[in-house]
Amino acid sequence: MTAPTTIHQDFLLDLSLDEFDPGVLNRGTEYAARQMASVDDISGEGGALTITAHCHGSSGKRYRQVIELMSLKGHTVLAFSECSCPVGGYCKHVVAVL
Repeated sequence: MTAPTTIHQDFLLDLSLDEFDPGVLNRGTEYAARQMASVDDISGEGGALTITAHCHGSSGKRYRQVIELMSLKGHTVLAFSECSCPVGGYCKHVVAVL
C-alpha cells in the first residue's frame, strides 16, 4: 500500500482563499478538521500544480475535485477549481482539500 499523497505546505503557505464566501470557508474548514477530504494525486511543472482529490459530502456522497494552483510573482494563486458536487467548484469540498 502506498502512502497518501500530501501537498507541500510551503506551496500553500501564501495561498489566499479570498474568492471563497466566508460560509464556504467555515464549512470547508470543518470538513478538513473531520478529515473528509483526501488528495489522490499531485502533479506539476514550471510553477503550476494540479491536485486531484475527493471529499465526502454531508449526504455521504463522494465528490471529486481538480484544483490548479500557480505561482505568480512569488505568490501561490488558485487558478482553477472543479468539483463534481452541484456547486461545481470554489466550494467547501475544494476548501477541505486545500
